[in-house]
Amino acid sequence: MNRVLNMQPDIKLSNSRKIVDNGYDTVSDEIIWSTTITHLPSLKGEIEILLKELYRLVYKLNIYFKLSVIIIKGFLDAPV
Repeated sequence: MNRVLNMQPDIKLSNSRKIVDNGYDTVSDEIIWSTTITHLPSLKGEIEILLKELYRLVYKLNIYFKLSVIIIKGFLDAPV
C-alpha cells in the first residue's frame, strides 16, 4: 500500500481501501506481461479496423466539404 501511495500521493483514502482490498498493489510483472502479449495482437487489429473506418469517414467528410464549397460558391456567384 505504501508503494502505491508513494507513487500516487493524490489517491483518496476511499480509493486506497479498494486497492488494498482487491490486491491491486500486488500485481506481478509476469501477469502484466502475460496480459500484454495475450491481448496486444487483438488490440492492434481492432485499432487498425478503427483507423480504416476513420479514414473512410474523413474521406467522405472531405468530399462533402468540397461539394458544399462548390454549392455555396455557385449560390454566391449566381445573379440575384
